[in-house]
Amino acid sequence: MQRHRLFAALVAASLLPALSAGTVHAAAPAHDMSGMEGMDDVASSDASPSTLAYQQAMVRMHQNMKQSLSGNPDVDYVRQMIPHHQAAVEMAEIQLAYGKDEGLKDFSRWIITAQKQEIGYMTNWLRGHDQGATRPCARDYYGTAMEKMHHGMMIAYTGDADVDFVRGMIAHHQGAVDMSAILFPVSINPEIRTLAEGVYRSQNYEIAWQRHWLRHPNASHSFPSFIL
Repeated sequence: MQRHRLFAALVAASLLPALSAGTVHAAAPAHDMSGMEGMDDVASSDASPSTLAYQQAMVRMHQNMKQSLSGNPDVDYVRQMIPHHQAAVEMAEIQLAYGKDEGLKDFSRWIITAQKQEIGYMTNWLRGHDQGATRPCARDYYGTAMEKMHHGMMIAYTGDADVDFVRGMIAHHQGAVDMSAILFPVSINPEIRTLAEGVYRSQNYEIAWQRHWLRHPNASHSFPSFIL
């Protein structure tokens, strides 16, 4: 746990201070997510409780990330990253409720803490920078990355809350990494670029940790320390 606290402090230091959360409203039209309609179907009623919960969280994220486009790469990144992070919080809460692996539970607690911090910062940032503008022909910077992530999260559920959490979260985190990489060359706001750099570093690390977990399912896992 000492190493966990140290890692938390180091990653938190790379992020901008979190501010109070609030509600930001964005106008319609949204991304064209054609071909993703199947994601609106929840799992069958005979699925495990964790499977149902994970799929419902994924559907909510899919719907909530259908944000209007401003044409500003920083504003659109934040508009979409807030529901993306909220989905991670929900998935982590599901793993805590149904999972058994103590290392993963430690990881889930970290996810909840870190992503709520970033949600608070991003929500406040939008208050001062998002005027609710929508451009009908605005460039969709992140649509391809979002579609890739949504498809990647359409896993074949096993009913094991730990395995399904990790497999879904790897694809989820990869979406944030891809969106951050897209932002870097086009960002015009140094605050959001700094935030995205923190997202890129921390979520790449967490992807590696989760892949290690999948490769060594019977090992004793301690987040965040492991050998790459």
